[in-house]
Amino acid sequence: MQDHGIRLVQAPELTVTETEFNRVAQLSHAGWGFGIIFGTYALTLSRQWVLLTFIVWTFYSIVKEFWYDERYEEPVVRGNSVLDFFVQTGSAFLALLLLAILGRI
Repeated sequence: MQDHGIRLVQAPELTVTETEFNRVAQLSHAGWGFGIIFGTYALTLSRQWVLLTFIVWTFYSIVKEFWYDERYEEPVVRGNSVLDFFVQTGSAFLALLLLAILGRI
């Protein structure tokens, strides 16, 4: 086999601390909360659908964070269910508030 001068370099092991993992998780929770409300508004332009989405999102968040995660997520990655819930629903509420301030709903 001919040597083409290419060396394969092994990257150092990548590690993520629990704090970094939690920051990314919370960013994801917030993104979903904002996205679900703004997405619903963008698709429907309807106050009723946005409010219904917020209610369904809140119930989904309760089930997901306090039942599903407690049973099926590993404790190392689960984090804090209460914080997850409040970030998830709080970001959706802030999206609702922003739409109301802008006079869209």
